[in-house]
Order: sequence, then C-alpha cells, then structure tokens
Amino acid sequence: MKLPQPLAELCHRFWSWLISPSLLFAAVMLAFPAFLFQKNLTVLAGEAAAFFFLALTRRGKLRLLPSLLMIAGITFFSLLSPHGQVVARWGTLTITTGALETGLRRGVTLAGMVFLSQLAVSPQVGLPGRVGAFVVDMFGVLDQLVGKQQEFRQALRKKDGAGGVMAALDQRLYQVYWQREKKEPDSIRDEDMVRCHFTGRGIVVMLAWLGMLYSLLVWF
Repeated sequence: MKLPQPLAELCHRFWSWLISPSLLFAAVMLAFPAFLFQKNLTVLAGEAAAFFFLALTRRGKLRLLPSLLMIAGITFFSLLSPHGQVVARWGTLTITTGALETGLRRGVTLAGMVFLSQLAVSPQVGLPGRVGAFVVDMFGVLDQLVGKQQEFRQALRKKDGAGGVMAALDQRLYQVYWQREKKEPDSIRDEDMVRCHFTGRGIVVMLAWLGMLYSLLVWF
C-alpha cells in the first residue's frame, strides 16, 4: 500500500513536527509490553491495524499482503491442533474456537510487532551508548530483511525443496550483510542521524499514546 506523493510528503512533515525520531523509537519500545500482553483479541487486532496505519503515514508505503498471509498461515497451522468448541468441519479439518483464537492471536501479535518496528525504525534515530546503537542497528537489519520481498520470492522460485528455501534465506542474509558492510558507520552517524532531542509536544504525544495502550491493557 502506498500513499499518494502529496499526502506522503504532508504526513512526513507532520511526523517531523510532531515528535523526534529518537523519542518515537523510545515510545514504541515502551509500547511493546502493552501490546504483547493484551488479552482481548478484538483490541489486539484494533491496535495492530492502528500500528499499520501509523507506520504507513510515517513511511509513505508499506506492504500489507505479507502480514495478512502470515496471519492466515499461522491460523491455519493452529487449526491442526484443535481444542475448544467445534464450530465447523471441513473434510478432515476440525475448526474449533480455541485453535482459531490461538492462531489469530499469534498471527496478529507477530504482524503488530512488525508494524511497530516499521514505525520505530528510521535512519535518523540516535540512542546514547553502545546498547542504544546496538538496538537501533538490530531494528535496522530487521527492516532490511523484511523489505525487498520481491527479490526474495524470485530467488526462492529458482530453487526447489527445503534446501532451496534455506539457500534463498542465506542469499538474502548475505545481501543485507554486505549492504551494511559497504556503508561507513561514522559518516552515516554524522550526516544522517539527528541528535536525540525531546520537545514538549513529543513528550505529551508519547505519554498520551502509552497511556491509552496501557489503559486498554488494564480495562480489557
């Protein structure tokens, strides 16, 4: 999904005015527990959808289909271990409420985590210390791995069987590794990364967002 260019530029300016990249990254990290421990499936799905649209407005474009396929796949495999009340039968497959809810919860949780990481990751994020640099770098690698899925699918089609899957994964990891090796960390940090700064409106937005997520966690 891709926003029209004028709307994408408007959203980019809005995010730049609203909250600094480093403060947004910190807010997203604090939001993870409120999302992961949410027990209400409806609220969980609503939060994941909200994270998707937030990440879409911040980045301008985002892939939704892979996440939907991931949710569908996880749910399907969860149905292979039926438990709970039987709601339908499809040949030898028994669909139960327990297995269906478990699969949806796992799939939606993983998709929401991907959307949160895409919302947080930015080349302008700067966190102090080696630990901060490691966390930012880790999410940067994740963002590169989930990106360019077209190239991964093309490499996968050229190889057959389980060995082909591992070969395609190995090729994708190799590409990401050398892409990062070619960059000069010092020059990137000096030119691209903005100094960590905290504005009053950014702090208010962060606290309001976290307050809403943790309130939903407590209420539901």
